[in-house]
Amino acid sequence: MDSRSGVMTILREAMSIPKRNKKLMIPVMLLVFIPSSFVLMGNYVSIIPLLLNFIIKLYLLSSNHASNPEFYDILVGLKKDAETLLHVDMVFTISLYIISVFSMILIIHATSMVHSGKQLTIRDLLSMIKRRWKGPLVTRVYFTILYIGYTVLSVSFISILMLNATGSIGMYVFGGFIALVARLLYAYLAMVWTMGLVISVLDDSCCGLEAMGRAGELIRGKRLQGFFIAFILLCVDTVLIGGYSLIVSKIHPQLEVQKASAMLMLNVSVLLKIFSQMVYTVFYHDCKRSQGKLDEELRGMIYTRVPTSPIVDEV
Repeated sequence: MDSRSGVMTILREAMSIPKRNKKLMIPVMLLVFIPSSFVLMGNYVSIIPLLLNFIIKLYLLSSNHASNPEFYDILVGLKKDAETLLHVDMVFTISLYIISVFSMILIIHATSMVHSGKQLTIRDLLSMIKRRWKGPLVTRVYFTILYIGYTVLSVSFISILMLNATGSIGMYVFGGFIALVARLLYAYLAMVWTMGLVISVLDDSCCGLEAMGRAGELIRGKRLQGFFIAFILLCVDTVLIGGYSLIVSKIHPQLEVQKASAMLMLNVSVLLKIFSQMVYTVFYHDCKRSQGKLDEELRGMIYTRVPTSPIVDEV
């Protein structure tokens, strides 16, 4: 099958999953969407006022002299705001991380059951998650470590390259090219790591780095197709962020419109995350089928090498 047509087939199949079993998928999607959306919007509503207040105090601090009596009060207030900002952000980050792990398990399990034609109730699904949450959590932690490590390394390398550019247009162009390559490489690596997450959810005997390694083996022969899937999802995400930035900076700079646009973008990003997990689950089953066919072909090749004529012993 052509890689591009295979990608479109997988995307269409993922889109059809909710329609194939509405009784299961609608409650699952609501269970995922509502908590994630509320936490993200709560984070935005809580952080933005604190951040604006912090920036205002920074400006006041820079415009006051150290000998001014108000300078110390502003400095103390700035310290308190920074601590509050850090604590609020930590609470929301940890909450969102826990919700995202259980949401991922819900979506992947439900999608796998519907795609395989198996009947499952929401109660059965929740009972299954109670037994199988540890492996996906471990794998998600490894995913986060790999993501942070890759981001730090790539950003550090590109930053050093740009700082040493010394006004050279050629170096800036080269730095931009390296940034593009790093972004595309991340799209591929994230695809492999996400497949590792899918494996850890659907196979309770495999988690962590073992699941990541098995993902690399599973997509053998489907790497280009997997990259196309990751690239399409990356493009959709980029268009979403670019559209929001355009609305905020150019079209409607009013604060009310910015807030409404931010809320809309957060909700759409949650839906995109749900859809991407469905896509990778369908891709997992596609890889499993291809791997099974390949194993059958290899076994067939081995069988054909077995001699069928009787062996005559030499005298």
